[in-house]
Amino acid sequence: MSFKTYLIEFAWLLAAFVITYVALPFTFGNWSLDINMHDTYLTVVPVLIRMPLFVIVTFVMFSIKEAFKKYSDALPNVIIIISGAVSIIEITWLSRWSAFFSMNSGGWTIYPPLSALPNKVSHTETNSGLLNTMIGAQALIIVIIVIVAYKWGSSKGRTKIFVPSSRS
Repeated sequence: MSFKTYLIEFAWLLAAFVITYVALPFTFGNWSLDINMHDTYLTVVPVLIRMPLFVIVTFVMFSIKEAFKKYSDALPNVIIIISGAVSIIEITWLSRWSAFFSMNSGGWTIYPPLSALPNKVSHTETNSGLLNTMIGAQALIIVIIVIVAYKWGSSKGRTKIFVPSSRS
């Protein structure tokens, strides 16, 4: 691969970063994520939002861009596979926290103290819609990664599968 190819792919990565950087204040209203929840004010550092969003934007941009080229270039395919794998890890991590921030949960009891609670605490059912959406997104990312790997391999002309002969 030539230097120009690396430069073009770096420009695409830079474009994904710029899109992420510009989209963040439009999405959340400011550069950081501020959550006002039950007398508690949480502030999330912008890099904790920007980096996962950058990985997802990179995955989507490169997947669409390379679909027109039939996934024949090596460097963009590696970027797609790595950003897809990191996106799956991010969604898995986020799904662990989805029950914590669920709107349908019973809420948190701050007062009275735990010693004054009744003997039986009612169990509230969690909404599985968000979790199912995350699982569906992970499945879609896996399918895209498999398609990229298959198209990349078949574009190299390696259609014959080597099967060793069994000699007894």
